[in-house]
Amino acid sequence: MIKYKAVLFDFDGVIANTMPELTRLGRFTLQVYFDIPRFTALQAYRDTCGRPFSGQLQEIFPDHPRNSAAAEYFEGGKDKLMLEAKPFNDVISIFDDLRKLHIKTAICSSTRRTLIHEFLKKYNLNCDWAGNIEYGPKNQQIKKAGQIFDLDPNKMLFLGDSKHDGVVAEDAGVDFLEVTFDRKTIAGLIEYHVN
Repeated sequence: MIKYKAVLFDFDGVIANTMPELTRLGRFTLQVYFDIPRFTALQAYRDTCGRPFSGQLQEIFPDHPRNSAAAEYFEGGKDKLMLEAKPFNDVISIFDDLRKLHIKTAICSSTRRTLIHEFLKKYNLNCDWAGNIEYGPKNQQIKKAGQIFDLDPNKMLFLGDSKHDGVVAEDAGVDFLEVTFDRKTIAGLIEYHVN
């Protein structure tokens, strides 16, 4: 018997292979705008990953006068990175496999709507619903997906790549599966957790 009726995906680092570039961009932005050492900037970015960059900045440098300019710089750089971004090799087959099992798919992400929709169209990725930052934080997007799919939280699995994603899933009341940079087993993990 299939345990989950929907699998929800974070976007960056789970569907789109963007995290190495976004990490470099985030580190560079922190170094330039806040004059902190490279390693400190890298660690700060990684420790706060999984939320909008403006939220990361607020956590790292609460109410700092440069937060707005730094967030704008980062988002402009992200726009450029997304033009070259590609899905992970296993994403298309995972979506196809879930569709064959009649399991709904959704994206819950801090990435902007236009970037997600352009990416999905470019790579012909068909998911049942694509949330984005315009719908609010990821926990609200997860709850919205549950409403759209008419599913209780215990029938949904959220895949993310950060500690923050785990906290988001817990807050939304759904199970969480962390996807690491070593994706060799992601399809097997999904199959194990879905069935």
